Parts: sequence; structure tokens; C-alpha cells
Amino acid sequence: MIGGEAFVRDDLGHGGSHEAEWRAAIEALRLARERDLSDFVLLGDALAVIAVIEGRTRARPEAAPLLAAFQALAGGEKVRVRYVPRGQNLAGVALAKRHPR
Repeated sequence: MIGGEAFVRDDLGHGGSHEAEWRAAIEALRLARERDLSDFVLLGDALAVIAVIEGRTRARPEAAPLLAAFQALAGGEKVRVRYVPRGQNLAGVALAKRHPR
């Protein structure tokens, strides 16, 4: 969500949940860049992805191209991210209701 507006994309490719979390982070950063936002925080519930973005751990080998895409969008700038537990992630809850398993 940006300014209360929700964005849902279902055309970002196929893959597992880890890849989906990376693609969501990339898309969120792309949206922030597209809107020329300079003071923003990306929220997510994927601790593994957040840890890589923060530089606390290395990306899984299969995620290297996704990390490279994220870093290219970041343009060398540090991107602020924050973990939000899945049950408190309102966008995630809404998406889960839209696409039940």
C-alpha cells in the first residue's frame, strides 16, 4: 500500500513462496521509485528476504538474480525494510482472502 492505495499484481511470474516474497519486494521498490518517493519503508513478513536486504545474511543461490534486480533498483542506496508478522500484515491478510489456498 502506498498512501492507502493497494496494489495487487498477479503477473510477476511463477515460483515458490520465497521467490514470491522477492518479487513483491522488487515490485514495492519499483513502485516507490516510480513515484519518486525518498522517505519510505518497505514492510514484509518474509524474514529471510528482509535479512538479505538488510545485509545480515546472504541470499540463497537461486535468489541471486532477484537480489541483483532489487539492488539495481536500489541504485546503491540503502533501502529501509521492516518485518511485520503475517497476522499483522493487513495487505497480506487481504491478499490471502482474495487468493485462498
